[in-house]
Amino acid sequence: LQVVNQSLRSTPRIPLSRCMSFLSLRNASREVKVNPRRLKDAVDMAEELMKERKMDKGEAVAAINIFKMAKSPLKCLDVLAYLRKENVPLTEYHYAPTITAFARSASWQQALNLFDQMSHEGVPCTVVSYSAAIAACETGGSWRTALELFEKMKS
Repeated sequence: LQVVNQSLRSTPRIPLSRCMSFLSLRNASREVKVNPRRLKDAVDMAEELMKERKMDKGEAVAAINIFKMAKSPLKCLDVLAYLRKENVPLTEYHYAPTITAFARSASWQQALNLFDQMSHEGVPCTVVSYSAAIAACETGGSWRTALELFEKMKS
């Protein structure tokens, strides 16, 4: 009983009314895709976990995807900063949805800056990250840059 009580004290306090049936941030991310009305609950849960420093690498990916769906690219950057502070290596799964979030918010230049940063940090660029960067170019009407990225991706 003492172990259970200790465990309960160390978990973040998120009112059940806010997270409803979410068992984890990953479940919240999946649920929001099916039921967009749950987006605010998922955003609240992601923000709470970041505040409480209770987010692992996989939950960070889920949080970024939730913030992307909420059209909050700056919160995606907050997750990246959080991971860096916690010395968690960033992957394409962290960068690609963040790039997409900026592209969708018409901040296409910031999206391309993130793509460049990803390369400079040694994170491998794949079709997913190239597609996100090319979509950002489309948003900004920068078709020459999109063609350059496409050619680079092919090589």
